[in-house]
Amino acid sequence: RPELNGRCGIVRSFDASKGRYAIELGGESIALRRTNILRKLRITMKAPAEREMDNGLSNADGGMICGYDVESNSYEVEVEGVQTRVPLDCAMLPVGSTGLVIGLQGAPQHNDKTGYLTSVDEASDRYLVAIDNDLTLRLKRSNFRA
Repeated sequence: RPELNGRCGIVRSFDASKGRYAIELGGESIALRRTNILRKLRITMKAPAEREMDNGLSNADGGMICGYDVESNSYEVEVEGVQTRVPLDCAMLPVGSTGLVIGLQGAPQHNDKTGYLTSVDEASDRYLVAIDNDLTLRLKRSNFRA
């Protein structure tokens, strides 16, 4: 139902047998897969070592995620009242965030899995993401989205 895109809702429960979240949207309850949900989070900007920040932003800027564009693999972020696109590799999610593993080519079996950001390895610029109690992945920022 495309008319629901961009709307904010409240997660009420998760049905593991169907792999769907029950989301309350304006008095209505709908069931969505994790791939169709975006968490609004406050992020900071940090360009990878090999590139500069786009859009005139600096590494010190922060903003609120308000959208995600699959084709460009970037967030729509509100910074001081203005919306701008920020590539995933220029956005730092806060430790403790949950998100979705995307775009892995060497281990595609983990794509579309939900994970928990446990820490950031600053030296390698990778997220450490717990998938379950036995599996932690070291992911580039571009391979984990809110």
